[in-house]
Amino acid sequence: MNELPIIERKYFESDEKPEKELFIGGKFIYSESGKSLQIVNPYNGEIAGSVPSATPKELKLAVEAAKKAAGNMKNMPLAERQQLLNAVAKEIEKRIDKIAKTITLETGKPIEQAFIEAMYGAATFQIMAASLSELKGSFVESIVDPHRKFALEIWEPMGVAAIITPNNFPFLLPCYIVSAAIAAGNAVVLKPASDAPLSAIHLAECFASASAAFPVSERTPMPTTMLKVIRLPEGALNVITGIGLGEFLATHPDVDVVSVTGAIETGMKVYEAIGRNVISSKAPKHILLELGGCDPAIVFADADLEEAVNKLAYGAFCWNGEVALSTQRIYVEKEVYEDFLDRFIKLAKEIKWGDPLDEETEIGPLINKETLDKNLETIKDAKLKGAEIVGGVYHGMILEPTVIYPMKPEMLVSYEESFGPVAGIASFTSEEEALKEANKTRYGLMAAVFTENLRKAFDMAKKLESGTVIINDSTEWFEPHIAFGGYKWSGTKGREGGIHAIKEFSKIKTIVIDYERRKQT
Repeated sequence: MNELPIIERKYFESDEKPEKELFIGGKFIYSESGKSLQIVNPYNGEIAGSVPSATPKELKLAVEAAKKAAGNMKNMPLAERQQLLNAVAKEIEKRIDKIAKTITLETGKPIEQAFIEAMYGAATFQIMAASLSELKGSFVESIVDPHRKFALEIWEPMGVAAIITPNNFPFLLPCYIVSAAIAAGNAVVLKPASDAPLSAIHLAECFASASAAFPVSERTPMPTTMLKVIRLPEGALNVITGIGLGEFLATHPDVDVVSVTGAIETGMKVYEAIGRNVISSKAPKHILLELGGCDPAIVFADADLEEAVNKLAYGAFCWNGEVALSTQRIYVEKEVYEDFLDRFIKLAKEIKWGDPLDEETEIGPLINKETLDKNLETIKDAKLKGAEIVGGVYHGMILEPTVIYPMKPEMLVSYEESFGPVAGIASFTSEEEALKEANKTRYGLMAAVFTENLRKAFDMAKKLESGTVIINDSTEWFEPHIAFGGYKWSGTKGREGGIHAIKEFSKIKTIVIDYERRKQT
């Protein structure tokens, strides 16, 4: 293998005409800035593609387009929204090869994993379409006046949704969150990560092409049925690419709901900006935050050790470890600690790293130098504090799967998200000790427990301070229809996933009806 480069700049502005365009109001347009963002492939340093470097003016146009579309989205029948969500999924499936390759080129994600991401992207639209059937209002009988009044509780869209997504899943996360917002009947302005915006343009292309045939009945005077072609309103989805536009978008007075996925620092920056600008908004904004994890796994002596090793190696190293669900901290009961450690290290050494376009590659380059540096600092810190390091070697932007042992409470790996293929392993002697260590961080996204004891499994699950607890599998677990979100600093109390996400992008309205009005005399 030739010497691989360290990528100092993952993207940069250029005067060259961009290959892709912004998507505003149903049209693809260039930015008046005349500049492009050149996106660098983290594996070899070549240009992966380019997008416009938008200005605040174009961002305002995108919000205006979304605001205009919001009325049409609100009035679109639920069944039509379902049809169009499925139509977007079909458009994604048509482009699956191209999307997967784009994901790999802009992130360094191994191509086989990029295909999984692209396929999951399509699945999220299908799942949100199906989940819409669960968005039902309710009939509530009056207590004060039960013989004359009842109430209907119905769900309505919020209006304009601003969605800010990170670089680690540049296609799946926009699909996952945009599909929920659209299902709820909102219009969307999507701002993808500046260093991985190419995949989001594919999503815009899918929206532009999506259409469905829908039956319409008319009486002339006898009933006849015909098919009409339906499309999403122009402006239902708008995609803006550029530098430093996230806060501007989130604080725009016409934005009703803001979704941010990223690091704690990113989320808090946006959150604080919204707070400073709350007076200028037409109403307080609903804010959804998913802000990462430092996820623990607890392995008891009665667990199937081979299964635990295999699943936790996957959880620690799949997706290059660049996922909030990654298993970073592993606590193993003392009597099986050495056996687990030996097996885990052996498996880590067998993982193939290299060219992400090679179908046999399992670990590719980290997406940017900041992430590489953060992981190297985590490794250096552990070594200085007495840990043994297996792996820890980097080749350009590729970091070999790394095992840190014995992990100690004072080491960065035990409490701070590394966001790379790094796992710390420590032993424990009691349930109380394992719980204390697992719960000690400011994160609370995912946790895992390996045991054959049902009492122990449920007891630990109830006491772990995590939004999701997996029994006998790694924390690297995701299904788009099930509630997903974190405790503590991992996110706000709202949940993504299926009907939960649709309701997060909706507001409930109560309509009280007096159905037996008395005539006044």
